[in-house]
Amino acid sequence: MRQRFREVTDELRALSGSPPSPHMYGNVMLTVDGVSFSLMHDSEDAGHMVMFCDFGAPKEESRSEVIKALLSANSAGLAHAGRESFCMNPVSGHILASSILPLPQESARLLFCVLRQYAEQARQWQHAYALRTDTGAPQLAS
Repeated sequence: MRQRFREVTDELRALSGSPPSPHMYGNVMLTVDGVSFSLMHDSEDAGHMVMFCDFGAPKEESRSEVIKALLSANSAGLAHAGRESFCMNPVSGHILASSILPLPQESARLLFCVLRQYAEQARQWQHAYALRTDTGAPQLAS
């Protein structure tokens, strides 16, 4: 399955126009529609990969409210298997959405569409700096 991860990430890199990353297959870095992603092979489930999408840094004046909203979104997502969770990168201070995604057996084009949706959500969040959880699942404010 590690070979399939390499094939998928090579295809995603080509679709996104991202250059090869220094650590090609350990932690694959991609940029999709201007948003940074990090992909890693899931060591616990070979048929999946771990995805981190960089939502950017929250405004300093609303940092504590953002953290509360992230914890609330994570809590709402616990009841829904496969939903993303949110965390903060301790080095950069950026908000990250993380999810475990299945490795596609065929083309990675559908997975690329999923990454584009995450990128759109990240750009919306960067504009509004808010999360909406009224649907019971973590979603971003528009």
